[in-house]
Amino acid sequence: MPDGKPSKNRNQKKDQSSEEDSQSECSTAEDADHDHTSSDADAEPSEIDIDESTLSNAAAVIQDPSSLPPISDISDMFRDLVGRVPQLKDVVDHLAGCKLRVATMCSGTESPILALELIQKSISDLYGLNLDFEHVFSCEINAFKQAYIERNFCPPLLFRDVCEMGKPEA
Repeated sequence: MPDGKPSKNRNQKKDQSSEEDSQSECSTAEDADHDHTSSDADAEPSEIDIDESTLSNAAAVIQDPSSLPPISDISDMFRDLVGRVPQLKDVVDHLAGCKLRVATMCSGTESPILALELIQKSISDLYGLNLDFEHVFSCEINAFKQAYIERNFCPPLLFRDVCEMGKPEA
């Protein structure tokens, strides 16, 4: 209905429903019993009339995410993400001060550690709780990435290769 006018099919449906209404006034008790026993699968979809005030109230409650302004600050992004998962508060409560032990393999830029730090800050800001974690080790084969990890994260152990981890000298 691009031109704002009802389509011909819609007008036909209205005419049919008017005829059905007049016929239903003359229906018998037997017809009523039949209507109650028919399955929902046989029912045709009906039109729902919603007034504009209902739509505007619904729009106020459910905001379309595409209409929200973009978030450009990474801390704000994580605060938004953490705020959308209120169950994280329950997880932190359940941990009761115990530290998560975190290890990374093929560590690269240690993005899991960076993300956990931002999640930790967001949980603190939003809920006043402290999510503790301990960086146990990292593993990275590229020398320049190892240097980056050592310089920025100082893990207690930094393995050169995943294959070294199971050996006795590891």
